[in-house]
Amino acid sequence: MHPVKKRKLARATHLGDYDIVTGPQGFSSIRQISSGEVMHSVNRPSEEARKLYVDQPGLAGRLMASDIQTDELVIWDVGLGAASNAMAVLECFEQGVREQDAEKLRPLRLVSFERDLDPLILAVRFASHFPHLRHGAPHALLSSGEWTHSSGGCTGSCTEAIFLDHLRPPPHPT
Repeated sequence: MHPVKKRKLARATHLGDYDIVTGPQGFSSIRQISSGEVMHSVNRPSEEARKLYVDQPGLAGRLMASDIQTDELVIWDVGLGAASNAMAVLECFEQGVREQDAEKLRPLRLVSFERDLDPLILAVRFASHFPHLRHGAPHALLSSGEWTHSSGGCTGSCTEAIFLDHLRPPPHPT
């Protein structure tokens, strides 16, 4: 008689209206089931986020403090999703700290807006599919809505709301 092997039950790779898809290139992304839209579907999410949020606006240069520009740099992250874009910004800041020093960088505040945190919750549950989430910031954002870098030079927050609800309406023409 042979003992029955216990099978490990697989965790569901979906939450609410979202699931995890792995493309033929080998990287995983989050898909909204109702629309079929895949976030960062063509390129590796971390690569796409770095190109759009870091390289294109010249973020590394903008973080360097100068006599003229020492005011806080504020970035609005509209649609946090699985935090690929936010983590690319944070990675750029941390690289600046490693190469320069936190005091030589402008203070950075990253403000994320998201109406549905399910994509981030799902991605954090499967962090082995999302290497950028192997960091304390996304976990802190989910538990308290805020995060502060150990240097104190970078803070992040997440507002669970629709971004447009936070904008003041424009004045009416007279």
